[in-house]
Amino acid sequence: FQLSVRDYTPPVAQGHSQTVVSLNADDPDDCYEPNAAGTRFAGVSTISAASIDQGSYDNCGFVKFTVRRVPPYSDCIESLNHENGGPPCQDGFPDAVSEFARATGESDSIKFYCCEAGTTQTLAFRCYQIDALGNLSLGANGQPLFNETLVQVVVQDKLSPGCQAPPDLTVACETFDPDLLNYGMPQLLDNCCLDTTKQYHSQAGLTHTVDYSQFDSLCGRGALLRTFRVYDCQGQTSSCSQTVTVTQNLDYAIRFPDDVIVEFCDSSGVYGKPVLSGQACELFAVSFTDVVFNVVTDGCYEIERTWRVKDLCNSLPGGNCIKIPNPTPV
Repeated sequence: FQLSVRDYTPPVAQGHSQTVVSLNADDPDDCYEPNAAGTRFAGVSTISAASIDQGSYDNCGFVKFTVRRVPPYSDCIESLNHENGGPPCQDGFPDAVSEFARATGESDSIKFYCCEAGTTQTLAFRCYQIDALGNLSLGANGQPLFNETLVQVVVQDKLSPGCQAPPDLTVACETFDPDLLNYGMPQLLDNCCLDTTKQYHSQAGLTHTVDYSQFDSLCGRGALLRTFRVYDCQGQTSSCSQTVTVTQNLDYAIRFPDDVIVEFCDSSGVYGKPVLSGQACELFAVSFTDVVFNVVTDGCYEIERTWRVKDLCNSLPGGNCIKIPNPTPV
C-alpha cells in the first residue's frame, strides 16, 4: 500500500503588537496627491509584512507573510483614488490597481498615508505555509494553509518642515518698503501638512518677525533681519532668515541765500534761508548765528549771518564738500 504523509497544520502567526511607522516624502508615482490649497501634502511610507513578524513559524514548511488593513476603513482611506494608482491620476481611465485597492488589498507590504498621521491602525498580519519552491501549501479543503493575528501600527510624522528664505537684499532708502512683502516670501516644504492656525500674508503655516536692532529707524538705514518660522500639523517647526540692508546715497545739494541789501533801516523782512535738494532719507538740522556791525559805510548797520546745516544721519568730519559759487549774486 502507499502511505502519504501531509502537513495540514497551519503555521503560527506572531507579529509585533505595536509597530511605529514614520512617514516620508511624497511618492510621485502614486495617486495620493496634495490638496490644491497647498496646505496638505502627500507623504507616504511603505513597510514590509516581514518587518511586523515576531517569530512566526511552521512545524514543517517555510512561511510567507502578508498584511492588510482591517475594515471598516477610515475616511482617509475611503478618500483615496478609486480609479487610478499611478499618473495621470485624473484621466478617467481606470488602472489595474487603484490607490484605494493598493491601500486595502492583501500584500507583502503596506503603505501608509499622511492623512493617517497621529493615528493607530489595526492590521491583519497573515502567515502562510509554503513549499520549498515558494508555492502556497494547500490544506485538505484545497485552500491555502495560513494563520493570522491582529497587530497595531502607530503612524507618525517626524519630519520637520522646510523653510527656504528669499535671498538677502540691499535697497536704497528712497525705495525702501517698510511693509517688507516686496522683498520676497520663503518657500515652505513639508511631507504632510502645514498648521493653518498660523498665517503670514495668507501663507498658512508661517509666522514672520523682524529684528530692528541693527536698523536706524530715524535715518532709515541699516540692516533688518526677517525671520520666518514654519509650523507643520504635528507642531514641528523650522526657521530661515533674510537680511535686508538699507543704504543711503549722499547726493544732496544745499543752496545758501544770496547777500541782500535792504533799503530801510527798520526792515524786519525775511532774508532767505538755505534750500536743500536731492535729499531723501537724510535728517537735517538748520540753524544760524548773527554778528551785527553797527558802524558801516553808507548804511545803518550790517548783519553777517552764518548758516549751519548739519546732516544728523551722516556726520563726516573732514569730509569733502564741493563748493559752487553763485556767479550772479543779488
